[in-house]
Amino acid sequence: MHPLLFIVSRDERDLHAYLTKEFRRDEHIQIIVDRRLGERRHRVEPRASDQRRAARRRALTMDRQMRSVGFALVQRGVDD
Repeated sequence: MHPLLFIVSRDERDLHAYLTKEFRRDEHIQIIVDRRLGERRHRVEPRASDQRRAARRRALTMDRQMRSVGFALVQRGVDD
């Protein structure tokens, strides 16, 4: 089983507290607050275009989830 990561919107402090309490004993679940502040396009090493496209798609999906429900759920170890 791959560990799960809840990324909670920084505006959802109560949700973060709730999820942390609910899953505190589950070692396969981690809850964090979204730390992103904006675009991060200043990478030094180039990435292949298909990697950039896939990463952008994942980021857009995650952003939509956080706006609609306050968190995004990511399965760690899958396509990290």
